[in-house]
Order: sequence, then structure tokens, then C-alpha cells
Amino acid sequence: MPPSRGPDRAGGEPVSAAVLSVVVPWVNDAADLAGALAALARERESLALEVLVPARQTPQAVAEMAARFPWVRLLPAPVECTIPELRALAFRTASAPAVAVIEDHVLVPEGWAGAMLRALESGAVAVGARSRMPRLRRSSTGPRSCASTASCCRRSRPARWAG
Repeated sequence: MPPSRGPDRAGGEPVSAAVLSVVVPWVNDAADLAGALAALARERESLALEVLVPARQTPQAVAEMAARFPWVRLLPAPVECTIPELRALAFRTASAPAVAVIEDHVLVPEGWAGAMLRALESGAVAVGARSRMPRLRRSSTGPRSCASTASCCRRSRPARWAG
């Protein structure tokens, strides 16, 4: 049985006893990120997730997103930051024993976080998953799945991440 969800803290502060830190670099528009965060909100109903969003966005956009999703830790970054640099910023901030990375336009399916953690608990070093990407919607059957858009790994150095 997965660990229960921990209590939230106001202002996007870390979730107490988070079992998974989810890193979502924000480089696309706000609607993309809002969809990704809505999907992660469903995951938070059953697991203690820490959601970290390094953002190369305007201060106004960051403030608006923080107001809409107060449980998310938004990490403002300079506009010239690359996506790997944004990820590294979040890795240094992550507090959970496992870290997942998704893109800001990915909609994780129900049960995604638990499946990632179960795979790690079974001995996997790193895990990849299929997820929905609404921008690829080109048919009447709905969003396509795309491999390698979500990944998760156990933190090998809990005290500090290189970056």
C-alpha cells in the first residue's frame, strides 16, 4: 500500500514527508503547465508529492500560477536558463527520496506516481513511463501516448545534487 498523502503547507512549501519530488520545468505557456499540474493534483490524492516547477517566466506569470496552484513550489529562474539548468535547480531543492521529471505539457495518467514508486521499490534504478501529450492530438481518438516523457529515479546523493 502506498504511503498516505502528507499535509500541505501554504505558499508552495515542501510537503511533509514527501515520497516523490516531481520536477516540471516550465518553458511553454501557462495552459500547458496548468494541465500538467491538474493531472499531478489527482496524484496527490493518494501520495505525498512535492511538486517543483523551475520557471523561466515573467514574475507576473509565476505569481498567477502560484495563486492557482498554491501547493506547488515555483522556482523563478532567468529567462536564459536551459531546460537542463532548470532541472538541476529543482534537483537541488528536492526533498523526497525519489525524483521524477516530466515536461510541462505532459498529462500523467491516474496511478502514475504510485507505479513509478513501485517500480523503484522492486529494484529498478530508473523508470520511464508513457504519458499523454495533448499537443500531439492529431486524430479523433484523442491524445497520443509518447514514451520517455516521464522518468523517475532514486536519489543517490540525498544531501546534494550536482548542477
